[in-house]
Amino acid sequence: MNNSNDITLKDYIDKVASSAGTPGGGNVISTVNSLAASLMLMSLRIVILKKNSASKSGLELEKELIVIKEESLELAEADSREFKEVMKNWSGGGHRLEESLKGAAMVSLEIARKAVGLIELIEAQDLDVYKNIITDVTISFRLAESAFHGGIANCIINAGALSKEKNKAEILKLQNDIEKRYARIANRLTGKLDLIIKR
Repeated sequence: MNNSNDITLKDYIDKVASSAGTPGGGNVISTVNSLAASLMLMSLRIVILKKNSASKSGLELEKELIVIKEESLELAEADSREFKEVMKNWSGGGHRLEESLKGAAMVSLEIARKAVGLIELIEAQDLDVYKNIITDVTISFRLAESAFHGGIANCIINAGALSKEKNKAEILKLQNDIEKRYARIANRLTGKLDLIIKR
C-alpha cells in the first residue's frame, strides 16, 4: 500500500482498480510481500515472543522481518515512481527511456530479492514450533512466492524493452541469481509445510 498515512485499505484497492495505471502490479506485489512479512511477524510474536520476550533468536528474526516489511513498502512506492518515469520518457526514446526501463527492472528485481529473502527466513525456522499457527506461516510463504514471481515477470517485461545488450545482460545475470536462490529453497519449504499441515 502507499506510504501515505491517510489512505485506507479500501482507498488503496479502489486506486488499484482505477484507470490511473499506478499503483499497478509492481506496487501491489511489493505490498503483498510487506503483508507476507507482517503475517510471519504475527506468527513469531504469538508463538515465540509472547512466551519469551527475551528470546535472542526470536528478537533477531523480528528485526529482519521488520526490515523486509518496511523496505517492501518503500519498494512499492519506488515501483510507482519508476513506472511514471518510463511513461514520461516512452515517446522520446533514447537514453532517458533506457535509464527509466533499467531503473524499473532493477526495482522489480529488488522486489523479487526481498521476497526470496523472506522465504529463506521462513525456511530456516523450526516450523514444528509453529504447528498451531502453520496456516498463517504457509500463507506468508505463498504471498512471498507471488511477490517473487510478479517481480521476475515485471523484470522480464522491462528488460525486454531495453535497447542496449550490455544492460540486458546485466539484468539477466541478476535475475538468474535470484531465480537460483528461489529454486533452491521453494520446494524444500513446501515439503516441510505440507508435512505439518497433513499430520
